[in-house]
Amino acid sequence: MTLKYLREHEEEADRLGISYLTGAGYCPSATVSFLKLIKKHEFLSKSVPSYFRTHPGTDERIFYLDGLVLTKYPETKVTSIVGNLERMKALIPLGPNELNARHIQLTARLAENPTDVDLLYALALTENKMGQTDSALRRLKKALDISPLDRDVLKYTGIFYLKKGNARQARPYLQSASELTQDNDDELTLALGKANFALGNYLTALHNYLKVQDEPLDDVGINYHIAMAYGKLNNSGESHYHFGLHFKKENKTQSALFHFKEAVKHLPAGSARAVSANKEIEELTAKTAPAKPPPAAGKN
Repeated sequence: MTLKYLREHEEEADRLGISYLTGAGYCPSATVSFLKLIKKHEFLSKSVPSYFRTHPGTDERIFYLDGLVLTKYPETKVTSIVGNLERMKALIPLGPNELNARHIQLTARLAENPTDVDLLYALALTENKMGQTDSALRRLKKALDISPLDRDVLKYTGIFYLKKGNARQARPYLQSASELTQDNDDELTLALGKANFALGNYLTALHNYLKVQDEPLDDVGINYHIAMAYGKLNNSGESHYHFGLHFKKENKTQSALFHFKEAVKHLPAGSARAVSANKEIEELTAKTAPAKPPPAAGKN
């Protein structure tokens, strides 16, 4: 009976483990691949019957987790921990010399494995960093021919088209990646907002921007994008308010004050936003007020 409960605990541990891995962005089937790798090198399960051990045999664990992956974690991302590592490495900032070395290495490996989606993805991101965005897009397109529902590849295909100023081509890829995303991806949401804005979908763009308004995502600043969207929607009060926040973060006090004061003119008197704008004005005004001179020293 004790062995039964211990083995059930191990099955629960396997379920939790695969859940944590999936939540961290790893492919769920990577767990099964890892167990199959262990099985090649193990000897215990061949010498001791499964029912005498507290841990389920590796064959049983593979069978159990394989079924779990198929029913609860449908495949949408990379196919191995090694592949996911390649994708993570592709996001690490590198200097020019390191980028060149990385490019040479990935190109050589891809020549041996021309249909490896992870290598195509990693090489595409490396080439984009080197200023070779057209070549990067060709790599991603080839990856999508092989794996059309790869969220990461869809995302960066859209981002790279957006980088080239082609919002119309970018948006479908970004939208598809968004629909495949289970967790929040602020970079993807911001890119989708930019594409929608460029195409004149101002309300949708605003909704995208508001989802990530507390995140420091790009050089311009999210409040600038929100202000532009509100402006296009003829909401002057909100537009000026967010321009005020933008310039405040940029430490441009006079510009921030101007926009907060304009916001007050357009916002409903007494509204929460108007109160907030007035508070910003008070704080910035106090910050820019000249310091009072020290009291004159008394004469002896």
